[in-house]
This record gives sequence, C-alpha cells and structure tokens, in this order.
Amino acid sequence: MSRRTIYNWMTSGKVQYVRTAGGSVRIFADTLWRGPEAKSVDPWTDELLRRGA
Repeated sequence: MSRRTIYNWMTSGKVQYVRTAGGSVRIFADTLWRGPEAKSVDPWTDELLRRGA
C-alpha cells in the first residue's frame, strides 16, 4: 500500500487520525481494521475529524 493511499483514506474519512504538535500524523490502529460502515464510539475523535485535525 502506498503513502498516497493512506493520505487518500485520511481525506475521505476511512481512517481516523490526529496531527501532533510537531505536525506528524498518528493513525488510530483500530480504524485500519474496521469495516467501512463502522462508526467511531469516541466523540472526541469524531470532533477532531470534523475539524480536519
């Protein structure tokens, strides 16, 4: 899998992630293994995704 694929997944919301203060990206491992219909159970993470974190 390419780096571009991961960035596309981030943009489309297929994986959940956060950006660190230094600008690095951290992807939540459990989002890599869930089905496309799965929803997060963490409202804090959902809010970060809405903000484009």
